[in-house]
Amino acid sequence: MSDRCYANFLGNCKGAISREHYISCSLLKLVPGDSVTIRGVPWLGKGESRVIDKYAFCAKVLCEHHNHELSVLDEEIGRLFHVLFDVFRKDYMPAQVALTDNDVSVRFNGRIVERWLLKMLCGAIAAGNWQGAHREPDADLVKTLFNQREWPKQFKLYSSEFTDYTVPENPGIDFQVNVSLDGNILQGIKVRILCYDFILALGSFQGIPGLERPSDIHICKDGGRPLNIKFYWLET
Repeated sequence: MSDRCYANFLGNCKGAISREHYISCSLLKLVPGDSVTIRGVPWLGKGESRVIDKYAFCAKVLCEHHNHELSVLDEEIGRLFHVLFDVFRKDYMPAQVALTDNDVSVRFNGRIVERWLLKMLCGAIAAGNWQGAHREPDADLVKTLFNQREWPKQFKLYSSEFTDYTVPENPGIDFQVNVSLDGNILQGIKVRILCYDFILALGSFQGIPGLERPSDIHICKDGGRPLNIKFYWLET
């Protein structure tokens, strides 16, 4: 069954095709209840949203071996989003993972965040959740994702500057695969969690993505304790 794994051309598929949550389980667990609100996918109209079971948002696009190889990305991105939920929606946070008042600085590997966004992008393409007609991620994208190719200098993380701390009452997951205006050039992916955007640009991007590879992000909401999210850049 490995012919359905989008990384099968790498030649090391093992195990059955697994139900790949290209939106990480570690992130889905943070969303309260049993459902999530999905926006920004091409099978919904502009501005339309739909409530689905939060663990149903997956596709059989990777074999067990390749899915396991990417698990480290899900673990780190889950830790990052734990921090954001702790600051903005502490009422949703399980006590055992909430930050303490002594936590003032948290460090994350920016390269892992970039690779996780690339995983999201490849998964969305393979599942057909983008505007393009084909469902085969470009081979160079897949090689980059699995460290079979040097990370391109033009593939960069961008983050939004905080201008509005308004968080939806029922936080959803919003992602969009970005293409050029004529639909011919894949430009990257944008993922919004709560009120924060994370963008992977693949060299060209319509508009201004945000802050290029931020070294740190300072957060202080409603006069509460300040928190500093620091990014370092290390190959993984």
